[in-house]
Amino acid sequence: MAKEEESSGDEPTLEFTASEPKTLEVELVFDLFETGGNVHDVVAPLEQLTEIDPTLKRPPLVLFTWGALPPFAGVIENLSVRYTLFLPDGTPVRAVCRLRLKHAEEVVVRGGTNGAVTHCQSQGDCAAGDTCVSGICAP
Repeated sequence: MAKEEESSGDEPTLEFTASEPKTLEVELVFDLFETGGNVHDVVAPLEQLTEIDPTLKRPPLVLFTWGALPPFAGVIENLSVRYTLFLPDGTPVRAVCRLRLKHAEEVVVRGGTNGAVTHCQSQGDCAAGDTCVSGICAP
């Protein structure tokens, strides 16, 4: 939405020009205290999904699925990680990750490789190695 140029006063006229993409924000808690595992081993793959692939020149498209929620396809816009519990030797065993995804069905990159979400109705609609998850092909 944008304010019309001729608008003035306390009640400006708003003009619809385009919408912003949907966003999804979640907080994920990873706790490996019981097993004594290093929680960074769980967080690291998530961090890799925020990085720009040098050959594609863009971040990867991701598919977020959780229980009965509809799948959300897009790119990770922001990831913050807070380590909250450590073993006596300094090994992090608990982390809270705040994740914000921006909805995208397709990513277009100048001089790079474009990407798109593939919709499916059955496993046969997906490429080899992918799985049909709630109507979207996922690796």
